[in-house]
Amino acid sequence: MNSQKKYVRFILGISFSFVCAVMLQMYVYCVEHCQTWMHESTLSQIALSQSLRSNTIITFFVLLVITALIVYYGNKIGEFVYRYRFFIAVCFFVICVILELNGSSIGLFSAFLGGTDDTVLGMSRGIRSDEWAVSTPMMLSQYQNSTGVFPYFSNTVRAASTDMFLVYGQPVANVAIIFRPFYWGYLFLSQGKGLAFFWCGRYIALFVVTFEFAMLITKKKKDLSVIMAMLVLFAPVVQWWFAINGFVEMLIFAQFSIILLHYYMKEDNWKLRILYVLGILISAGGFILTIYPAWEVPMCYVILGLIIWTIWENYKSCTMTKKDWLIISFGIIIFLILMAYIFIKSSGTIKSVTGTVYPGKRSETGGGMLGSLFYYISNIWYAMTGEHGLIGNAPESAHFIDFFPVCYVPPFILFFREKKKDKLLLILTALCLFLGSYSVFGFPDVLAKISLLSNSQSSRAVIIFGFCNLLLMIRALSLLEKPFSRISSCIFSAIVMGVGLLVCRETNVSFFRSKMVIVLTVVIFCFAFYFLLRYPKKLAKSGLLVTILVIAVLSGFLVNPIRQGVGELYSVPSISAISEVCEDNPGTVWAVEGERIPYINAGILCGAPTINSTNVYPDNERWKEIDKTGKYEKVYNRYAHIVIDIKKSGEAEFEKTFEDEFRVHLTLSDLKKLGVDYIFTKNDLGEKETQNERVELQKESDGYKIYKIVSK
Repeated sequence: MNSQKKYVRFILGISFSFVCAVMLQMYVYCVEHCQTWMHESTLSQIALSQSLRSNTIITFFVLLVITALIVYYGNKIGEFVYRYRFFIAVCFFVICVILELNGSSIGLFSAFLGGTDDTVLGMSRGIRSDEWAVSTPMMLSQYQNSTGVFPYFSNTVRAASTDMFLVYGQPVANVAIIFRPFYWGYLFLSQGKGLAFFWCGRYIALFVVTFEFAMLITKKKKDLSVIMAMLVLFAPVVQWWFAINGFVEMLIFAQFSIILLHYYMKEDNWKLRILYVLGILISAGGFILTIYPAWEVPMCYVILGLIIWTIWENYKSCTMTKKDWLIISFGIIIFLILMAYIFIKSSGTIKSVTGTVYPGKRSETGGGMLGSLFYYISNIWYAMTGEHGLIGNAPESAHFIDFFPVCYVPPFILFFREKKKDKLLLILTALCLFLGSYSVFGFPDVLAKISLLSNSQSSRAVIIFGFCNLLLMIRALSLLEKPFSRISSCIFSAIVMGVGLLVCRETNVSFFRSKMVIVLTVVIFCFAFYFLLRYPKKLAKSGLLVTILVIAVLSGFLVNPIRQGVGELYSVPSISAISEVCEDNPGTVWAVEGERIPYINAGILCGAPTINSTNVYPDNERWKEIDKTGKYEKVYNRYAHIVIDIKKSGEAEFEKTFEDEFRVHLTLSDLKKLGVDYIFTKNDLGEKETQNERVELQKESDGYKIYKIVSK
């Protein structure tokens, strides 16, 4: 009988491993062919083609080994991984840095300039142009800067003194970098390894910190902690915004500070308490310096609620001495001095940014997000379908997969059926009501301003509301003793699935083109809802873990590509040409003519100061050189991608093309007045010479020309 069971187990293991291998390869195929797969193939055809590939066979054998180890040694492996989790995380991080693995889409820059976009796995995301066309080129410019390596104020971006720390935060060789630990690697590593340090460090840290935080709020329930860590790390909103606006840092620092506060209140050793205070202050500084109020303000309410809970839970057992108050006071003083130093140093930047037409100052009152609460249902396919069928775009439609409204059933059962009173549940419920009301219904103008939520669009606040929903659900599941009944679970799951699917289809009519995709969506989420409602039954625990793993992989695993280093970016002929001219003529000023983003940032990759590289805040004094009356100030007083068109004669003219882009028409004489020495363009500028200025062709490569402006 035992041998028969072993045989059945063996067959099931092989079958399971093969199915998983085919599914993984199907997923990779669909991600890498997201522009075409829904048009040219059915999922069954893709499955058949992928099942015969060598990669599938290799994946199958790897999964078979993993499955066998889990089946026969699962508990021991789990205990080993848990015990040495920090050591394993550090080893994994070091390997990733050595291999220069990152999730940047910088390969698209190479592709635009005639090179290739090479990825290890997945595909670059054009929609994330603020990463690959702006932020990463700015980071690379810090390595090749005419004002020295990693300056706080760079003369490369904008070809004018530009704050590289505060806006679009970049690595700087300054004490301020202490608040941005994920940038430290840039200061002592090569470009590829520094990029890996930044991407992989945040990736690993978010998973580890979220797991530890979940262990805190679930009272050390490992299964729920793993689920929480996967749902946060692979959340569509986290992955689609992974490198921009500091959202990952906010989540890491917010959770890490609460963990440290908890340890501080439990610890009596004053030396360890010093480390905890230091960690909390670095986290606080890192959180503040993300400088994105739309997410920071609602997240501050979450942090405040968690601080209240931590103190409420531990104040009776926490002993405070004079030494503790001295440690805290000294730490806060140092923190305030450093923050004052940063904000005084960047005071001109702050004044310039707050005085812009865009983004400038905004005042929001919230509301209008009811339908978006179900977007998470369609989110799981965004990595595989890209922008197809979406109104808006994938990043703006991305949310936490919080299982709304099923996430409210466990706390409802605890409050009304099991009659449990839990401090954290009460606080999280209040936070969900507060943020949910602002996101869905909106606040009166006065209340929005008093609460500071006027700084947060409802489309941003609803993301933090989703995070609160996750916390509420995980906490409630950890306390739950009796599940929902089978019949009630089935009925409720079906109703929620039906409503959610209708809302998603109504919002994005053409998104669900494939019947198979609809069926899979229904199956995946019906199982997820059912297992959530049936928790803590043993089968529900296992089923929920597996279902969440599937959802996590689908929704977030390959949203960003896996890339090695910066590819062949610096071997692209046009980039090499700029680099050569720049090295021979240091300190000269450049302009890119006739091109939009990303081309306008080609020069800064090589350390060439470029006046119309993305101006993260305006250089109004420069533009007033050719706009003496300030006629066009509302056009150029903004965050902007700047397109320069050269004409033969006439006055300079500015036109706004988008909220974050304007076009300026000017002559060679105007460019000379702006201090420009070299022009990078595809156009023949010989016909645009003026009475006083002519151009000399310096280099030509792949259709791109480099001209020098010479006075006659």
